[in-house]
Amino acid sequence: MLVCKHLRWSDLLLFLVKYYMCSVLINQTVLLVISF
Repeated sequence: MLVCKHLRWSDLLLFLVKYYMCSVLINQTVLLVISF
C-alpha cells in the first residue's frame, strides 16, 4: 500500500505509454520478420 501511495499517476501513465509503444514496436517487428 505504501508503494502505491509513493507512485504518482503521471509516472504510472508514463510507464503505460512506454509499455504500449514498446509492444507496438515489437508487434511491427514481428510482422516484418514474418512477412520476409
